[in-house]
Amino acid sequence: MSVEPTTSKASVTDSNARPELLRVLGLGIAIAMVVGNTIGSGIFRKPGTIAADAGSFPLIMAGWIGGGLVCLAGALCFAELGAMLPRAGGMFVYLKEAYGRPVAFVFGWCEFFFGTPASCGALSIMIVETFSRLASPIDSATGLPIPPNELVLVGGSLLLLAFVATINVRGALWGGSVQAITTIIKAGSVALIALLPFLLFFIGRSEVQWSNFTSTVDPKQTTLPAQMAAILLAVMWAYNGWEGVTPVAAEVRDPSRNIPRALLGGVGILIALYVGANLAYHGVLSMTEMVTAQGGTAQEMLTKQVGIFSPQTANFAVAVISGVIVISAFGAINSNLMHSPRVAYAMGRDGVFFEQLGHVHARFRTPAIAICTQAAMAAFMVVGAKVAKANIAALEKVDLFDILTDYVIFSASVFQVLTVIGVFLLRRKHPEWERPYRVLGYPFTPLLFIGFYLWFLPTAYRLQSFSAHVALILIAAGIPAYFIYAKWKPRTA
Repeated sequence: MSVEPTTSKASVTDSNARPELLRVLGLGIAIAMVVGNTIGSGIFRKPGTIAADAGSFPLIMAGWIGGGLVCLAGALCFAELGAMLPRAGGMFVYLKEAYGRPVAFVFGWCEFFFGTPASCGALSIMIVETFSRLASPIDSATGLPIPPNELVLVGGSLLLLAFVATINVRGALWGGSVQAITTIIKAGSVALIALLPFLLFFIGRSEVQWSNFTSTVDPKQTTLPAQMAAILLAVMWAYNGWEGVTPVAAEVRDPSRNIPRALLGGVGILIALYVGANLAYHGVLSMTEMVTAQGGTAQEMLTKQVGIFSPQTANFAVAVISGVIVISAFGAINSNLMHSPRVAYAMGRDGVFFEQLGHVHARFRTPAIAICTQAAMAAFMVVGAKVAKANIAALEKVDLFDILTDYVIFSASVFQVLTVIGVFLLRRKHPEWERPYRVLGYPFTPLLFIGFYLWFLPTAYRLQSFSAHVALILIAAGIPAYFIYAKWKPRTA
């Protein structure tokens, strides 16, 4: 007879005394959580940066395909854990069962107070920047939109975060419905971007030039390992969030079936969309054009492609893709404010951090305090990053968006590797637990994932040492924070 994994004491003893989360999310919304949590800004903003770092199409495509396959290997591992432990909190739960509460706490510390706030902060800044560029007058000297006022940029970001937090406090179905709608829009838009140049090719109106696939530029990174690390640092940001359904597992119907399906189906959709979009970008734009476009790759490609019809068509296409980018980033913020507060909720219910975070709103049945705290941390990250950029000389010319995103990749990668190692540990520690899904290709699949990161993290560390140092310092700070809280809590109980 199989034995079920243990349930936290808090959830057992208090189940009749306080509200619990509801299983209201179906397979469609679960897939939308994976795809929508992942497609944010990376596929629109990073390809130009990747082109500058690598300089050749084959190397770039190897990065997008290879990064996708690594995420697929990770999804196969997370599918086993998610089906076996379908609780709120995702990686917090898996790390606690594999390593104990201190390691799980450090993950929750980084995810809730730094990782997700950095992601939400970066995305909110990008949304406000995009709106500001569309509304800003043109500088007569440069012919470019006047950059947005910093006060407007920060203030608009804070208002946006408050709005998304309100949606998610209102109910899981509210947040899930927003996620489904925004995912359909942005996934459909990426698919259209990928297909449009090749569909027009058949009627002789495509701007695809096969010579673009062989064009090159001198890469910023001079060695092949450095080029691949730079590519993958950007690619893994674009794929970051593929595990986003696992923290809301307690609200997914039939989790033993739907969580593996959502992870595998969602990552498969992402690989197809990202590879297709990059084929379209590089088919229409030469490598030089990719580099000069930088953050506006999608806009540049569509301007060139549909500009053959009329200038008005090109302007309309740029406005549409700017709107899609805004919707895409908005959906990613919404997804972050769905899944990350569930990590804090699990920490509060488990007693390793402030128990108020484990509170469920009596009417809306959501972790309202955790959601509001998460949004506040994201707002603090926006302000803090701005202050750091203004006062630290080394950051003066660094894009605020890149400061936040590079940190996220280092921090997330460390805990993803520990979680995949946990597949081995839990099979040894608890072979009696029921596993509705088992990793395909075990043990080679988790070993592939682990091996990739054993190469990637040290190489990327040398490439982006500032972001890596920030990540390591914040991870290390979580260790004393756990013991300080554990010692302080009994005196306040």
